[in-house]
Amino acid sequence: MGSGGDLPANRLAPTHLTRVVVLAEVFSPSDAVGAGLLDTVVPAAELPDVATGTASELAKLDRDAHAASKLRARDHALKALRAAIETDDAAIQASAGAAPQPGRP
Repeated sequence: MGSGGDLPANRLAPTHLTRVVVLAEVFSPSDAVGAGLLDTVVPAAELPDVATGTASELAKLDRDAHAASKLRARDHALKALRAAIETDDAAIQASAGAAPQPGRP
């Protein structure tokens, strides 16, 4: 996909990717869960308890292992995003008459 599309591609159900990225479709909360935009939807009155419970469960994770797993799972998308940023930066610098600066985010 390239550029910013790689991050949604890792998260969204394939049937929804074009609808979200290309068509900018707006989803209802329950449809957003099905598309992969949201993990869950809860009534407002339950939100504090659900959020606290979720935070408690996440706090039990080994932070270093969890961070490493997230980076491994997102490695391809992050590399594509970095490459897209460098490409965009080079194009902007070229159009401004300046030399691209390697490694500049």
